[in-house]
Amino acid sequence: MKLPEQFEKRMRELLREEYDAFVASYDKPIRSSIRLNRNKNVSLPNEWNCTPVPWCDTGFYTNPDSRPGKHPYHDAGAFYMQEASAMLPATLPVDVKGKRVLDLCAAPGGKSSQIADRMENTGLLIANEINVTRAHVLSSNMERMGYPNVIVTNETPQRLADKLEGFFDVILVDAPCSGEGMFRKEPQAMEQWEDAYPEVCAKRQKEILVCANRMLKEGGQLVYSTCTFSKEENEDIVEWLICEMGYVPNTICRTDGIRKGISEQRRVQEACCRIFPHVTDGEGHFAASLVKTTPSEPCRAKTAQPANNVAVNAFLNFEKENLNTTYQGTFVVKENELYGLSDAVLLDKLHILRYGIHFGTVEKHGFTPSHAYSHVLKEEDAQRVWNLKSTSDDTEWYLKGNTLNTDLPNGWCLVCTDHIPLGWGKVVNGTIKNHYPKGLRHK
Repeated sequence: MKLPEQFEKRMRELLREEYDAFVASYDKPIRSSIRLNRNKNVSLPNEWNCTPVPWCDTGFYTNPDSRPGKHPYHDAGAFYMQEASAMLPATLPVDVKGKRVLDLCAAPGGKSSQIADRMENTGLLIANEINVTRAHVLSSNMERMGYPNVIVTNETPQRLADKLEGFFDVILVDAPCSGEGMFRKEPQAMEQWEDAYPEVCAKRQKEILVCANRMLKEGGQLVYSTCTFSKEENEDIVEWLICEMGYVPNTICRTDGIRKGISEQRRVQEACCRIFPHVTDGEGHFAASLVKTTPSEPCRAKTAQPANNVAVNAFLNFEKENLNTTYQGTFVVKENELYGLSDAVLLDKLHILRYGIHFGTVEKHGFTPSHAYSHVLKEEDAQRVWNLKSTSDDTEWYLKGNTLNTDLPNGWCLVCTDHIPLGWGKVVNGTIKNHYPKGLRHK
């Protein structure tokens, strides 16, 4: 791989005697990895030969030939395919259970789903992405993983800050960057790189962080990360946060292979951690953890009012006839779509793609549950369950959109693979009518 000349010069200055080992790492094979969804309680196939990712207790390297994206567990949201180094930033927040958390630059959803996993279905996570196409990918991934406490927004940091000042306990900013750490995995990032690019990115990163600072409570935790090596976008940004924005370093527990920040200032060193591809099995990554010490403006966000109308009654009837569980949160109705919020914050005038749990749609003939809702549920939550083995032809048959034969009574049925929900079917006289979304069906 021919690296840009100016990039090579920068890395020689940064790594010194380690530079040759760094360059040699570009000839190493790229390790594939996945991160498990705790909600799904799945055991990975033995033939995948999984080994743990040191810095993430749910992360595993997989056999290159295992092709996990083709396995039904991927359709069921049992795991997220994520590069190992990218799992580091979402491990840094000290406490996220029951908190209000923002992932400000969230697409495609790896770090958001990892934080949601750590939240254990408590609190509220807002996952935001400014690019509308990438925001839809983010929303789709969060629905597949089945976390009930997530709102997906498609907004600018400025508009979010205007609405949610002083609202969050934890904010993750995985900032747009020059992408130097991804040269090996994504050569197109190298094609876009030029010597002035890190400086341009650093300016944009500060603009994003100013907005994040407005939304973070006093005493709240900020996690800042990039997938680049440049000090301008990494330690220099952290130094700016400490010296000019009033942040203090947060304690970071480092595992083998994770380095401190590269800085003459001890506070900056301690706040930061780096992953280099010649030291660990992962691409280049940077993360920092800091605490806000300055006062925040009081949040002006209003509380959403509980819905009480035809849509709610239709869902309650659906619940009674088909489920063994009862929803306890706040219902929100948008046109004929019904949603549920664990934290009833009103986000009016913002572009929202996913408003908590999407229960489904109220139609003339009754209530139709959404595919997303099937992934929030567990097998025991449904009155009618049709369980398929992941290795059986019937699982692939269902994922292609075909009907199944059954001896279940009529009604909505949760179709599972190895006891993990895949989607809905509707039993009609011994046949499960397939409700797996057409856009997700296997070819």
